[in-house]
Amino acid sequence: MEPAIAPPVPGVLSSTYAAGLAGGSRPVDLRTALKAAGFSEALLWRVEIERRWSISGEKPLGDALAEFVRELRQLVGAFPAVPLSRRVVFISSSQADKSLALGQWLTREVFQQGTKCRVCHVEFSRPNSCLELEVFCDAVGVGLTHYTPDLRVSDDGARVYWDVPCFGAAAGDETPQLADLLRQQAIETRVLVLNAAYEIESLRAGLKSGRSLGATHVVLTHLDETKDVGKLWEILLEGEMRPLFFSHDGNLLGPIGVDPLDFLAKKTLGKS
Repeated sequence: MEPAIAPPVPGVLSSTYAAGLAGGSRPVDLRTALKAAGFSEALLWRVEIERRWSISGEKPLGDALAEFVRELRQLVGAFPAVPLSRRVVFISSSQADKSLALGQWLTREVFQQGTKCRVCHVEFSRPNSCLELEVFCDAVGVGLTHYTPDLRVSDDGARVYWDVPCFGAAAGDETPQLADLLRQQAIETRVLVLNAAYEIESLRAGLKSGRSLGATHVVLTHLDETKDVGKLWEILLEGEMRPLFFSHDGNLLGPIGVDPLDFLAKKTLGKS
């Protein structure tokens, strides 16, 4: 006798369910469905071991998925919430839209939080274009300064955001210079920006580079283009950092979610 067909489950399982029916396979248990939807075996084991929660069970698939997502959220939510310091830098590879993330966060800081902010733009041996950032800062009333080695950057009365060159292959040998700048300027808050639409191998490479630079927070961009949300939970768990926010689209002035884990949970369950 064939097993009963599981009802369609919204979110990450909906496409899996449809593809399974088309291919003649019917994922009727949570583990099979989650693995087909992009959640790795390692992540499933981590949830089971650290949360002492069994993925196997007799509950309906939709109910079991909701419980699984709650357990994931508890794991990531347990990482320390590190407050922002007076000096903040956004770091990324060249493909992660760091300037977009910085602009969206500045919009929130200035208009929603009423925080007085300044931006310090940095170039090393290679050009680090900031024309769009200059136009944006002028539009929102945020002062922008161009950094020179003899410049004394004061954070009195304002939070200073540093616009620095990207790391990675395109940055050549500038990563050591970036590390020196972060240390010399005592920039304690280091926000790693990753493109959520990239494959997990690329995300892991960016995560490795960011952690080598002392990343304290993470931001995921292009969330609207991401279909495989399983990899995002995996990256958050591997990085052991609370997300600062998620960038849903390319609108600099658009709102950003104040609770990124809630947003990701809803996206996983097909409720966003």
